[in-house]
Amino acid sequence: MRAILFAAMVVAAQALAAEPASDNYLERWSPPVDHEHHWVVHWKTVPSFDALAPHSDLVIRGRVVSYRGDVIRSFDPQDPSVYSDAPITISTIRVDDIVSRSPRATAVGRGAVAIGSLIEVQDIGGLLPDGCIAHPEGKPLMRRDEDVVLFLSASPVSLGLRPGNGGRYAVVGGFQGRFNVVDGKVVPLAKTVDEQAGFFRQEGRNVNELLQELKRKAAKPQK
Repeated sequence: MRAILFAAMVVAAQALAAEPASDNYLERWSPPVDHEHHWVVHWKTVPSFDALAPHSDLVIRGRVVSYRGDVIRSFDPQDPSVYSDAPITISTIRVDDIVSRSPRATAVGRGAVAIGSLIEVQDIGGLLPDGCIAHPEGKPLMRRDEDVVLFLSASPVSLGLRPGNGGRYAVVGGFQGRFNVVDGKVVPLAKTVDEQAGFFRQEGRNVNELLQELKRKAAKPQK
């Protein structure tokens, strides 16, 4: 197992855009079962489920339509000709419902986020030179056609080698702000990582009921 301390990188990796993804390389990947890499990542987390929304620039329900790979390149300060690449994956999400959005929230192309618009979510992990897919322990990369509820933060920091085009986000709390929807029921990714702070209590809830509850809370005046 590779252990990589990505704390500073995770905080910085909250955004940047590129053209909507079309290279679904993850679907073509079929490595040996015993050949995979999991990274230990020290996420910047929030203390509770109720803290997700206040830390989010955008809360949505959406569907993964495609993804592509990119890298974060780190240069040796002593020899700029020497560098290493850490893979990242950018998933393109179609927005199906909006719970809340801040003035910082934009869609791909830098327009307003609306139902049917596209956003991008950047995750650490992706294709390695040896043909294997790597990802953080407990946070697999998103797959095409997944139905997800996401608590997202935007960032002006540009990472990755491809030019930005707006609408790029990172999941709040690393793994905490990502919830899959299976047969209309909520499956929190946080339950597979850490059953604390009430995240696991969202498991099995009707997704529409959860979204309506979140919208009511978002509509209340801030004290």
